[in-house]
Amino acid sequence: MFFTIPLLSKGQDRMIRLFNRVEEFVLGYVLLGIATLCFLQVVLRYGFHMSLSWSEEIIRYSGVFMAYLGVSLGVKYGMHFSMQGLFQYLPSRHCHLLKAIVNFICFAVLISLTYLGWMHAMKLMRFGVLSAAIQMPMYIPYLPIPIFSLTAALRFFALFLTSAKSYIRDEPYSGKG
Repeated sequence: MFFTIPLLSKGQDRMIRLFNRVEEFVLGYVLLGIATLCFLQVVLRYGFHMSLSWSEEIIRYSGVFMAYLGVSLGVKYGMHFSMQGLFQYLPSRHCHLLKAIVNFICFAVLISLTYLGWMHAMKLMRFGVLSAAIQMPMYIPYLPIPIFSLTAALRFFALFLTSAKSYIRDEPYSGKG
């Protein structure tokens, strides 16, 4: 499901579509990289009795990156858990209102996560904490938390606007969005 944010110019809409494609591309290649590195680690460990000391750390941090990027993409495609059964018993207008409320709550929670994730990453940067194997500054693996929480929050806000607009216009509920 691709949604557009009302009131955006064609250039801004094009930029959002490009950002969406880049997100999907990056997610696919991070997953491919994790799978390749896991395969290489298994072959080296069981075939040659050696291992790469840094691979587990890279895989772990890439998994965090992929999980938070996946949250943002899950919002884009409407793949997160929802209680659709409740909507069949409500009038159309109330469905839009409930969707707007839920989307706004999700937006608020993700904005909080963005703030807290950013504060934690900045604290790690101030303290100069390094990872064990590759000696990478630890704020770097924590940056996907605030970045992708913000993109998911913005997507939830766009869904909130869409649902609120449908509620105000008293549009029939289609079960989507």
